[in-house]
Amino acid sequence: MSVSSFKSKVFREAKKRVKRIVFPETSDERVLEAASILGKRNVCVPVLIGNPKSVVGRMKKKRLGIKGIEILDAENPVVDYSKKLYGLVKKKGVSLEEARVLVRDPVYYAAMLLREGKVDGMVTGASHPSAHTFRAALRVVGLKKGFRVASTFFVMLGKDKTLFFADCALNINPDSKALAEIALSTAGSAKMLGFKPRVALLSFSTKSSAKHEMVEKVARASLIAKRKAKGFVVDGELQADAALIPGVAKGKAPMSKVKGDANVLVFPDLNSGNISYKLVERLAGFQAIGPISQGFAKPVNDLSRGCNVDDIVLVGALTAVQAGRK
Repeated sequence: MSVSSFKSKVFREAKKRVKRIVFPETSDERVLEAASILGKRNVCVPVLIGNPKSVVGRMKKKRLGIKGIEILDAENPVVDYSKKLYGLVKKKGVSLEEARVLVRDPVYYAAMLLREGKVDGMVTGASHPSAHTFRAALRVVGLKKGFRVASTFFVMLGKDKTLFFADCALNINPDSKALAEIALSTAGSAKMLGFKPRVALLSFSTKSSAKHEMVEKVARASLIAKRKAKGFVVDGELQADAALIPGVAKGKAPMSKVKGDANVLVFPDLNSGNISYKLVERLAGFQAIGPISQGFAKPVNDLSRGCNVDDIVLVGALTAVQAGRK
């Protein structure tokens, strides 16, 4: 699938259920331009955080349309969320006065809007470190019921194959339970985007061909994920060739239900995941879309500070799809 085909697919899906997506970084011109495009195309309702007069003035100066856009002011909010935020962060040693200051941070204010159901998803990170995005999301939005970790995935678009890689950006060394959650979350994300997931939990071993605690971690994760998987296949531990090449799978893992045709690859740690997606992107000619977050109670996505306007538009649309498929 080409990038243009993937974008068209995402935009079509987002337009089916137009959602309110908050963008807190209105000091960034790229965010304003992306919001203008999303609003004009009716992909979502962009909700911008900032002084309305200032934001509108800057957008008009840049000749950006404001159709379909809403603007909320964190400095002069319609609803004061400071006490609610204090209730969420006081266990971290944050005082009520500090919470009053914190809620004026656009990212935290946006997270509160998301928690309170005033918006359906949040996109930030163009001008903030990822740690700030995820800290606000974990403190305010929280995880899905029953989940222990949030995670990320990349959509890897090749000429004749689309793959999902996880986790390549967030969890450094997940244990077996967390790894199983990542597998199930990514399978759900693949289904959300219209793909039938075939999940392989990767290792340097195939079906106990090697003995090591790292292999055992993946094998345990595979058993946990298999018990919870509904409507799709999961297998592991598998080496990459046994997960991706049917001929190799016949020799190494003849009983594997994945049959060498995996499209969701779950890596055992962040080292292997991050290295792999960059190698596949740079050397194999795949296009990497992401990282896209999963596992939060409501959709939250973090941008790269090196992102361009098209990146923000696509992540905004993907967030709207996540919100529509909740």
